[in-house]
Amino acid sequence: MSTATDLHSHIDIVVPRRLLAPLLKQPDNSHELVLDANLSLVNLLRNTASCYLQNLTRFSVEEAQASLSPLIGLAAAAINGSVTEENSSAVDQAPLARIRQYVDLRIFDPSLSLDRAIGAFGVSRRTLYRLFEPFGGFQSNVRKRRLDLARRALQTGHMQSLSISEIAGMHGFASPEHFARSFRKQFGLTPREMRFHADGGIPDMESADQHELWSRWVIDIGR
Repeated sequence: MSTATDLHSHIDIVVPRRLLAPLLKQPDNSHELVLDANLSLVNLLRNTASCYLQNLTRFSVEEAQASLSPLIGLAAAAINGSVTEENSSAVDQAPLARIRQYVDLRIFDPSLSLDRAIGAFGVSRRTLYRLFEPFGGFQSNVRKRRLDLARRALQTGHMQSLSISEIAGMHGFASPEHFARSFRKQFGLTPREMRFHADGGIPDMESADQHELWSRWVIDIGR
């Protein structure tokens, strides 16, 4: 027998039976099962698996473990051909993964907004609110991601030639003042103080609360 195929790519997901079988309606009748690629749940599973693969190298161990249950639940829903009460939450997480990927790809775009995400995915405002509720809301999630990336930039050597205002603009903040306030609220230090810490310097005592700085220095010494 000879076979031929066009160039293609595929993703293999190996799941222990003990994790998948309890979610299946007929686990013993699913051997060598081939699912119709046109089914909506199968398409959702394929897109989600592709999204997971693209982010795999960025996952921490905890994030990888947290992502396992939703992925398996979605696979079970696709195999069962319907969404049951047991796996409905996993199916709900699939669009969340795609929307968060969408956000990450546009995180530096100042025009990134709730309305743009709604238009891109055709979901209701209420649905997006519900999906991002565990992260403090859509805008809060975007702001936190931008601040985390800005903090890394301030601690990176080749970014030292850029001003605080330039780094704020690069990370989607139109106002340097708003950036500074949000940054201090998130990390307890101003952007300038964070840069001093990264350089091994001592922040200006006049520009920050003295008690807060001493507390942070004690913590740093103990590391």
